[in-house]
Amino acid sequence: MIKSLASAVSIGSGGSVGREGPIIQIGAAFGSWFGRTMHVSRWQRAALVAAGGGAGTAATFNTPIGGVLFAVEVLMALVSVLFIRALYGTEDLFEKWIPKREYLRHVLGMLGVGILMSSFMFARGHYYVQGVGCATIIDILGKTITSVPFLVTLFAAKLLATSLTPGSGASGGIFSPALFLGATFGGRMASSCAPSFPL
Repeated sequence: MIKSLASAVSIGSGGSVGREGPIIQIGAAFGSWFGRTMHVSRWQRAALVAAGGGAGTAATFNTPIGGVLFAVEVLMALVSVLFIRALYGTEDLFEKWIPKREYLRHVLGMLGVGILMSSFMFARGHYYVQGVGCATIIDILGKTITSVPFLVTLFAAKLLATSLTPGSGASGGIFSPALFLGATFGGRMASSCAPSFPL
């Protein structure tokens, strides 16, 4: 209940997180608990955690195969490695720089997200990195956004916004931001290859 409420506040206030995080976290926690209860080895428990998170994804989106792909991609894709390290690195930096001041960390983190959003609004007339980011993903898929420098900028900005949001203590999922990163990275690759492989 608390996780759901905290996530609703984070998303509703413009935090760069997704809606599916709490159910994935619950599934992963159940997998970990089950592994500890059964006294399985460390690698088996890691597999159960991934399976639980994948089950949460499958339940949220009614996509069993998508849940499996999510579990694999979160653990083994190149961009995902960067994403995970950025998230944990930001959290560690906040705890190191501002110890024992959770609320101050969160205020400063969300201030950074607000400045980032406002900068995009001032420069381009749209927030882009706000919240889930579905509108930007649709624009990329619809080839409304094709500029390679701008796609790289969106990738870096969303990575920063998402690192600041949960890294400073906000509650919410990272699956939707991961889709945003995948869309910008894929869009950049497609735009770069378009002259050689026109569609």
